[in-house]
Amino acid sequence: MRKNAMLSDSDISVVMQGPIASGVTGKCLSAIRSLLPHAEIILSTWKGEDVSGISFDCLVQSEDPGAVELNAKTDDRNNINRQLISTQQGLLHVSRKYVLKIRTDLELLSLEFLEYYFRHNISSEVFSERVLILDHFTRNCRIIPVPFSPSDWLMFGRYEDVCQYYAAPLMPLEEMLYFKCHEDRQPLFSAPYHRFVPEQWICLNFLCKKWSIKCSDYHDNTMENRMLTERFLTKSCLVYPYNEKEFLFHKYNPDRFCDRFTLFTQDDWQAIVTGNQIPKVRWRKMLYRCRMKTISLIEWLGIKEFLREIIKRGKIL
Repeated sequence: MRKNAMLSDSDISVVMQGPIASGVTGKCLSAIRSLLPHAEIILSTWKGEDVSGISFDCLVQSEDPGAVELNAKTDDRNNINRQLISTQQGLLHVSRKYVLKIRTDLELLSLEFLEYYFRHNISSEVFSERVLILDHFTRNCRIIPVPFSPSDWLMFGRYEDVCQYYAAPLMPLEEMLYFKCHEDRQPLFSAPYHRFVPEQWICLNFLCKKWSIKCSDYHDNTMENRMLTERFLTKSCLVYPYNEKEFLFHKYNPDRFCDRFTLFTQDDWQAIVTGNQIPKVRWRKMLYRCRMKTISLIEWLGIKEFLREIIKRGKIL
């Protein structure tokens, strides 16, 4: 870290959680070792994963709970319990004051986000200090009606705060398949069986211990829930922009669906904090409506799976 940083990397633990991505996870860990040479590096993955040739300080291998298939055609799966187990088990081995929780397929190219954290880490409402998250995919519920959905790609903060945030119980099967038995009047996703998206499950289980919240499902976007979502993001979090100079997400192109306009950006965060209007809300809402109508047209024409396969193969976007 640079000399003007307010923290030594010897005060930081890194919990890299998830499956071993061949040729990727080792590279991600090497990048962390290069940027934070004195940090404690904990790799939390599954029993049976090949970790040969990968550098870390502590290896945690848990039983893989598996994923729940939501849509066989699109290969959509619910991995929330995998994230919870690998994160929680990794956090049990942390010995430093601050912790960076990060995916096994997200590569750090810079430490500017940490410098930003210590320059802007003002008081927090629900944590001992603020936590830093990425704007990808923190949803702006004024644009897309999905409240309480902060990004789970990366989180940096005090150890006890990150532990509390990720203390959610495992998601039961009946929650994952909720809309298989209940009518979803406003489906927003191609595989909308789950009652809450993974980000919401984690966030709501934490916030419901702090505030009184009524949220019946993933699109229960009442005015009160929008206000509480923005209150959490602006008074307890720092939202940092994902960019290719500082981060490299190996799993897929983060902008493959061209939905950056639905994110709760750093500019949105700054606007609310300073008492100004969120930029271009009207235009972004119109763009979202057009996008949803386009998706409906694609489904009506019966070419949704064809286009999805083209995108998946990287031929467009």
